[in-house]
Formats: sequence, structure tokens, C-alpha cells
Amino acid sequence: MNRRDFIKSAVPMMGAACLAGAGTAAETPKVAPKGKSEFHSFSRVFQFLGIEKAAELLRECGYDGVEWTVRKKGFVEPSDAKNMLPRAMAAARANGLRAQTIVVEFLDPFEGNNLDLLKVAADNGVEAFRTGYFKYDGSLTVQENLSKIRSGFAALDKAARQTGLRFVYQNHSTYNRKVPLFGSLVWDLWEVIREFDPRHVGVQYDVMHAQAESGPSWQRGLELVAPWIATLCLKDFCFEMSTRYPGDWQRKLLPAGEGIVPWDEFQALCRKYGVNVPYAIHYDYKFPEDRAGAAACAKKDIDFFRQRLG
Repeated sequence: MNRRDFIKSAVPMMGAACLAGAGTAAETPKVAPKGKSEFHSFSRVFQFLGIEKAAELLRECGYDGVEWTVRKKGFVEPSDAKNMLPRAMAAARANGLRAQTIVVEFLDPFEGNNLDLLKVAADNGVEAFRTGYFKYDGSLTVQENLSKIRSGFAALDKAARQTGLRFVYQNHSTYNRKVPLFGSLVWDLWEVIREFDPRHVGVQYDVMHAQAESGPSWQRGLELVAPWIATLCLKDFCFEMSTRYPGDWQRKLLPAGEGIVPWDEFQALCRKYGVNVPYAIHYDYKFPEDRAGAAACAKKDIDFFRQRLG
């Protein structure tokens, strides 16, 4: 599918209310049709294998796609994207994997050669790009921060329209008290994203991060951003006593099914709000750096999610 066709079909569940940017589609949910789910892999932990061997491993484990990292010390170095990205896409295709989304680290698409990188991605069949994270500035009010971040989203929306790609943003819980991340609450992400056309701007919704940040209230955020969800990120976790802040709790990332994420409820809500998009499995727990160990973990995780969600 070329990028023009992608723009026309990227958000099949989107209605006129979504295009208006009011977020009202979430108020009249439609049950998503049940079909074969796609399970992609966020590639970061497989980098020790190299491009071709990582793609081979994912095929052997039964994955449908891969999200290549296109950032410093990633699978593809941004400075060499013209050479390395075609190689990564070719490796994916050779192993029957879709590579619809790349993961970059920049926030300003018009800085340096970032826009050229996105054009290279589009020319090689990429459909979307996930950026780094916006952060709250403690010297500004919440509304001032949101206004500033909204401008950042506008620039990324412009780049998406120029290249035919879709900009997607992941909600990520605040993992460091000194680095408060925008979007961790999901409510704040909706406050900004509701003004943008979901054909060009979307969300990589991460239920683990939503629950870690919002506790039992994570469901409200999912409902709000549902019309913009492009990918559903999968990982599991639990809370444990913090080693850095005595008496406080911290997240502990775990293999699939070993944590507290309520997968049945998550799946039911996705169907309720019409979210029928690819999954992206992440492995943020202590992951092996040998091929046999990596393959065993990758296979175990996808088998769990296919049985539970697929």
C-alpha cells in the first residue's frame, strides 16, 4: 500500500465527528468486527542480532510485523537512513513481516534532516512514525505547557501531511520524577490530540503505562483517545516497593501474563470503542541478549497474547 492509499484508509473507524476534532466518536462507540489480529514487535531488544537475524527470529516466533528503531544507536542510524532503512524494510519483507511504523527520537520534524528521513521512510513503504516524548516544563502552568505542546503536534501534523505518513504518539508513564512526561495521564494527550485529524495524527495506546499512571481509572483515557488509536502497545507489570524513594511504589516490568494488567477488560473495552488495530509487543523486562533466550521470550509473549487477545 502506498502512502496516498494509507491516508485514505488508515482510520476505518473514524466518523465525521472525529474529523471535526471534537472527540465525540468516543461517545457513540461501535463494536469492532472480530478478525485475525496482527502482532508486531517493537524491535529495540533484538538489536544485538542485527537487522536480518532479528527479522528472521521474529518470523520464526510467529510475528506479523516489526517496528524498526530509526534513531541514534538504533537499528537504523538517522544519518545513514538512505542506505540502512531500505535494507531494514527488505529484511522485513523477506521474512513476511509488515514494517508499517518506525520509531524515531526527534520531536521537531523540521530540524536538521528529520523531514528528509521521513521522506525516505515514506518512499520505502513506511506508513507511520512514533516520536520521542514531550515533557512538562515546571516553570509553566499546565495550560501553558499544553499550548506549547499543541504547537509541537501541529508541526508534526504538518510533516505527516507533507510526507503522507501518520504521526503517532505513545502514552508513557512518568518513570523519573525529574522528567515529567506529557501524555502519561492520557487525559492530557486527549486535550491536545482532539484538535487533529486522526488520519494524520494518532496514538500508540499503551495500557500498561496508562494503568501504572492512572491506576483503576485508566479506562476513561482509553475511551477518550479511542478514535485516534493506531496501535495497541502490549506489556505487563506490577508494583513493588521503591528502592529510590523509601515507602513509595515503583513499576516492575514483567513478561506477558505475569503482571496485573487486566487483559480481558482491556480487550472488551477495545471492542466496545471500535479499536481494531495492530498490536505491538514490547519487552521492557530483563530481556536475554542471546538468540536462544531472546527467541524463547519473544515466543512466550506472543503465544500468550495470541491466546488472550487474538
